[in-house]
Amino acid sequence: MLTAGSLGAYAQNTVTGTVVDASGEPLIGASVQVKGTKSGAVTDLDGHFTISNVKDGSDITISYVGYTSQTLTLKGSAPVTVTLQEDNQMLNDVVVIGYGSVKKSDLTSAVSKMSGEAIKDRPLARAEQALQGQLAGVQTRATSGEPGTDLQIRVRGAASVNASSDPLYVVDGVPMTSISALNPSDIQSMEVLKDAASAAIYGSRGSNGVVIVTTKRGKNGKPTVTFNATVGFQRPEKKLDIMTAREWMEFKTRWNDANYLKYCKEHGITGASIKDDSSTRLANVGIKAGTANAGLYVNDDRWFQYLSPEMQASHTYNADAGQLALLDWQDKMFRSAAIQNYDVSVQGGTDNLSYLVSGGYMKQDGLIIGTDYQRITFRSKVESKINKYITVGLNLAPTYIVSNNQGKANGKDSEIHHILANTPVAEPDAGYYTNSGGHDVYFWAVSNASSLKIMETNLDRKRDVRMEGNAFVRITPMDGLKLELSGATTYYDTDRSGYSFSAATSK
Repeated sequence: MLTAGSLGAYAQNTVTGTVVDASGEPLIGASVQVKGTKSGAVTDLDGHFTISNVKDGSDITISYVGYTSQTLTLKGSAPVTVTLQEDNQMLNDVVVIGYGSVKKSDLTSAVSKMSGEAIKDRPLARAEQALQGQLAGVQTRATSGEPGTDLQIRVRGAASVNASSDPLYVVDGVPMTSISALNPSDIQSMEVLKDAASAAIYGSRGSNGVVIVTTKRGKNGKPTVTFNATVGFQRPEKKLDIMTAREWMEFKTRWNDANYLKYCKEHGITGASIKDDSSTRLANVGIKAGTANAGLYVNDDRWFQYLSPEMQASHTYNADAGQLALLDWQDKMFRSAAIQNYDVSVQGGTDNLSYLVSGGYMKQDGLIIGTDYQRITFRSKVESKINKYITVGLNLAPTYIVSNNQGKANGKDSEIHHILANTPVAEPDAGYYTNSGGHDVYFWAVSNASSLKIMETNLDRKRDVRMEGNAFVRITPMDGLKLELSGATTYYDTDRSGYSFSAATSK
């Protein structure tokens, strides 16, 4: 036992070392980690590190931002010196800018790049979502919860007070104001030009930054078929904390009691009490039953079956008055919304011809009943090398978009605002269809329309047909010199129809 203990103590080492770069300069803050354990250290101002209780034969990993990580196997307790090499892979990336394509190592302008590899495994409904949280200085956020609405993109913040701060989009060399019709699966890379030097070629249009999108093209080889499918669900993050039906009935009771006592005091009516029944209250205030102001002084006898014993004991009411429908408008109007995306592509080519044909279908149901967004995309991209000097290409991308009830569920005076103010109590036969489809409005209601009926029946449908196409002729008279002539066209057609049914808003 003593021998085994001695051997175990001997196998534990204190490891010391130094981490430097290729020129021998110490690297401050490099991470040194013992693999498979929680032991580790960070290099000091001189690049030194110390780790205690390390087993002989353990592997340590040394890493530093911008350098290639190294893994060493420890033998004994002799000090180690680790030289890290710069990671040049990122510097060799080709970046698209306004004037062409350059290596990132040769670029001095402010440009951020994201490749298609960072996009392909993410379930994206829109191309703009690919930028969310990915590039420094680029802010992407949704300004509306409705499906199909454009995302707001800001490059280094808002650049204008009165004019638009949206960046310019350039897809395969064609300037655009939006990329909402672009299928995310067609994206090869995205570059964001952030300063005047990189975006100068676009003039004032690029003052808010430029987002350059390069779509995929065919590759040499046999035809390759790719199919992707994603299905997900969206749910509201939270509901607003407003009065429940029972809380509203208690509040309304206390409000009516206060109004009744105040009226009696101001008009010299003695002996008034919240114990007074409805007929006594109406007689004291001089109002007939069923008139508009009656709801300010008398209570609904049906409320008290849902209220506390204290409230019941302090009032006079008919216990057999009947039932009420207790409503939660947020629960009824919000839903678990499905989002589905399918796309297929065929690509291939030879030394002289490359092609890619893709199609996609996306449908996103809105979180509010009656809202949805559908998009059908198609893209055909062909490049042909006529000879060693001339290359021609053609890119066609038609899109068909249908959106339902945009604007009805979001924004000022929308149904989202209405359901927060809708009375959470209704007649039992009407429920959420109160004051619609032949149902009476609840007498004590402070809001009349049925938001559910409006969203289920009223229509506001928008159809967009877009055709984007561009062609080019590229001439390479000598190595290092390319002359390119390109032309592009964009066609838009929008049709919008709306129908409001009177049965959805009144009796």
